[in-house]
Amino acid sequence: VLVSDYTHTMTAQNQTIVSGDHSYEVIIAGKTAATKLIIHYAGTAYLGLRGPTTFENITMNVSGSSNMTIYGNNGGLVKIGKNVSTTSSTKLKLSAGPMKSNYNGPMSLEVNSGNWQDLFAGCYMYTLNGTGSLVMNGGSAVNVQTTYNGKHTGDLTITINGGTVTNLYGGARSTGNIDGNVTVNLNGGTIKTK
Repeated sequence: VLVSDYTHTMTAQNQTIVSGDHSYEVIIAGKTAATKLIIHYAGTAYLGLRGPTTFENITMNVSGSSNMTIYGNNGGLVKIGKNVSTTSSTKLKLSAGPMKSNYNGPMSLEVNSGNWQDLFAGCYMYTLNGTGSLVMNGGSAVNVQTTYNGKHTGDLTITINGGTVTNLYGGARSTGNIDGNVTVNLNGGTIKTK
């Protein structure tokens, strides 16, 4: 639990916030929802999570970077819990799968709050072999998709139960490809795609 604002300064473009692989859940939470986790890097940045990680009851702010992706890199659930605010103008992205490395195994992302540029059920870049899933219960996202320009082998599932989505993509959004089934479940929320 962060009892006061904390700045995590990245010294490289691709870093982890918790060192070392872990199979246990790491929870990053504020004493109050106004407590800030400030992630600083000058330029496009990739913040890796080395196992199951939950952010809750916290304000996430990025400084110095115009584009930051937080991604799962070692299996387990990446979860944005309740009372998470995103206050920066940075394009914040969340990816269930790896960003800068290849991974074999299941990956999952759950979003309950916050405002995001992109949410990915699979990998953003590189290769993910295994299932990938995204469950959105709240918050908002400009783009919800399976992958961008990654190669995904395995089934992908997107489930929207709540929140607001501007654009929903069932397939790869750019040059990525998927060798597997894609399932999209729309149970609630608002989808603005024309």
